[in-house]
Amino acid sequence: MQRSVSLGMRAFWLLLVPLALAFQTAHAQSPGESEAVNPSEVETAETATSLQPPAADNASSTEETPRGVTVQAAKFSGVVPGKTTAAEVQTAWGEPAQQLGEEAESERIWIYQIKPFRRVVVNLVEARVRSLIVELEKPATADGLAQRLQLAAIVPVEVVDASGAAIGQAFPERGVVFSYAAPTDSKQVDHILLETVSAVSFVQRAESRWRREPQAALADLATAIELDPESPQAYGVRAAILWQQGMVAEALAAANQALEIQADDPDFRLVKAQALVGLGQQEEAMREIKAILAGSEPGDLVVARAMTTLANVLATGRDRKYQLATKIFTEAIRLADPLAGNEDAKVRRSAKDVLVEAHLGVAYSIGWGNWKQKDQMVPRWLDRAQAFAGNRVNRDGGSAELLLTVAQASLAAHAGFEPIDPAAQVTKAQELAAKLLEKSTDAGCRQRIGWKLGEIFLAATELAVAREDAKAAMNYGQQAREQFEAHAAPRQASLLARYQLGRVYYLLGATQTIHLDRHEEAVDWYGKAAPLLAVTDRQLPTDEGRLGEALVTMGVSFWEAGLRQQAVEVTEQGANLMRTAVVQGTLQRKSLDVPFGNLASMRQALGHERQAKGFQAIAEKNQTLRR
Repeated sequence: MQRSVSLGMRAFWLLLVPLALAFQTAHAQSPGESEAVNPSEVETAETATSLQPPAADNASSTEETPRGVTVQAAKFSGVVPGKTTAAEVQTAWGEPAQQLGEEAESERIWIYQIKPFRRVVVNLVEARVRSLIVELEKPATADGLAQRLQLAAIVPVEVVDASGAAIGQAFPERGVVFSYAAPTDSKQVDHILLETVSAVSFVQRAESRWRREPQAALADLATAIELDPESPQAYGVRAAILWQQGMVAEALAAANQALEIQADDPDFRLVKAQALVGLGQQEEAMREIKAILAGSEPGDLVVARAMTTLANVLATGRDRKYQLATKIFTEAIRLADPLAGNEDAKVRRSAKDVLVEAHLGVAYSIGWGNWKQKDQMVPRWLDRAQAFAGNRVNRDGGSAELLLTVAQASLAAHAGFEPIDPAAQVTKAQELAAKLLEKSTDAGCRQRIGWKLGEIFLAATELAVAREDAKAAMNYGQQAREQFEAHAAPRQASLLARYQLGRVYYLLGATQTIHLDRHEEAVDWYGKAAPLLAVTDRQLPTDEGRLGEALVTMGVSFWEAGLRQQAVEVTEQGANLMRTAVVQGTLQRKSLDVPFGNLASMRQALGHERQAKGFQAIAEKNQTLRR
């Protein structure tokens, strides 16, 4: 996930650090005096030392998560963080063994000796308990402690330090945090922190599990927003997850909400830009990216990420500026490369993600652009992307889904210049996807993997069509269609999804027309493709030339099937797109001979003499301009 998703972790530790420092001071001044107690005795300790949810008399103020777990701060020996006053603590526990801070100060520390624990540190703010630190007599395992303290029904979130090492567990629904005695695999807990239930830990858990459980992560964020409607991080993480799930309209709304609270945050702006691209609003997206680049320090990782987004638009959008895209991709690589070894795990991992995406982007731009030695250069860039992806997955906590992205990008890059046989890569991707799906029960995760598999089949279809392998093209195309149709519902607003499904329908029809000479069967596919590929005021993620050629091909089959008016409409639309591409320099002028020649013949057959002569004149003019 991007940097915006990691803000929750930083905020989480901003809450913990002051209290931890205060506890360290108290610990140094008041050595433990109570007798040793086996951790298993915590389970049977008297009520005064139990850790549990508040009594049912105030349960009406609670909420429940989708798992049915009540969201409410835990109670320790009658004390509830955020509710219990200093006077109530004294009534219940008596005078503390030690006090830090003057009576008149707004923040004070009281230290109690409560068996069977070594000590309990109470943090008071404005004469009310803000949090408690319970020091165990001796370390206990996290799992066993969670069972004894009735936290086992809650999905914990691992708390890590900057390097990515686990240092504790948090239980968001109770405001409970376990602190490990040492960063070991045994997860031995020596301190327990109790605080008010806050949005921060729910955001933290959402960012930790969004990839394998996006629906659960979004539920966490809904709870976070309920707890704190002004949390920019909650909206920012929500925007990032929704964008990853292809729900671009919802992602844009969440990004705008984050920016309303925390204006000009570059991470939130980047998610907004990415959502705008998905909605076909590329000019608006460009403005957001320019604002990020203008307002950020040159060495910020967000700059490299913004550059990668910009380069992707240039390489796959309407204008197809492959050389410029390549320059921007390589600059993003230059910025991200030194950060790939950063000690901060989030910076390091995000940098590696940029390196994978940018290397794939260069391979695609070279494959489709006007470059020499493509057969040598593209594999080199793909190999480097594969190496970075493998490092990210195998050594730095990355998801194997990244390898599916590499497979799809590799096939897409080769489709631009070398129609390789995709069979081996497709088989390998299918096997990996099957393993990922086997491990997941989350519908959102399965939807995302299914769509990525559809993209791989689409790229394979493009290659099969280029190889004139009609059987393989129909096979891959049908599988792409099945995946896209099964997982299209959340992506209704995405123009990329719209184009991809339309492209599959078109390729299935084109295979019937060009390779099998079956115009009637082709018309069925084209009938599905036409509305998805229709030109709107928004920009489909393809160049005019490629889209125009597809529409002209569709027009031939419509004409042969007797759908003459529809044939003329799509052919005229395609011819105009191709003429724009010629003006932009992305299509050769000779390509216009076919569409305008077809239009002249169609209009002639329909008895539209004047219009037929007009199209014939355009075709002849194109031939003259080429001489």
